[in-house]
Amino acid sequence: MSFFAKEFDELTSKEIYEILKSRGEIFLMEQGILYLDEDNVDFKSLHVFSMEDGRVTSYLRAFYDDKGVLKIGRVLTLKHGDGLGKKLMEFALKEIPKRMPSDRICMDAQKHAIGFYEQFGFEVTSDEYMEEGIVHVDMCLNLTRRVSEKYYAYIVRCADGTLYTGYTDDLQKRIATHNEGKGAKYTKARLPVELAYYEIFDSKEDAMSREWHIKHDLTKQQKEKLIDGGKK
Repeated sequence: MSFFAKEFDELTSKEIYEILKSRGEIFLMEQGILYLDEDNVDFKSLHVFSMEDGRVTSYLRAFYDDKGVLKIGRVLTLKHGDGLGKKLMEFALKEIPKRMPSDRICMDAQKHAIGFYEQFGFEVTSDEYMEEGIVHVDMCLNLTRRVSEKYYAYIVRCADGTLYTGYTDDLQKRIATHNEGKGAKYTKARLPVELAYYEIFDSKEDAMSREWHIKHDLTKQQKEKLIDGGKK
């Protein structure tokens, strides 16, 4: 599976066809929303999507509305519950600011998806309202604040001597949460924990990638070596 971010004129005819096909499957067939999908906004949008076996499997578009606000919409995944939506959003939030300058990204979010978008920093900015028969709210992500944030990949040493690796945007708070028994299931049974090592990153995606590498690719001996090196 590959992810892409393309302006309309950069799309191939097949990509356009598959984008419209996937939007039709989700919004018209699955959700029963009756509206004209081809609304001319596509021409001025950045189209962010994944493809696998010739199909557009996830998609969203980013565009400036009539007031100059950067917005995203038409967010979809063909399959639900497999983490693809999270991968799409992480890729989009990394690519959109590179191509479309703004201090925030806003969207008309379906109410049931509020929790999903909140994990990326979006906040509800309106009361509930009906749109095409579905309850929506306005949500916005402050890009200025997001750019200034730092993220951490970290290792803690548990009471039994084992190591646990994670990522966070607030290191002190995360360690405290672990020791309150509200962190990971693994550490909850091995309290207390103490911070043994950490690395700082400018993006959540990089911190998550480093966490995955440390957790899955390094042996305990290699992790101990990493910890010892960080003490120098």
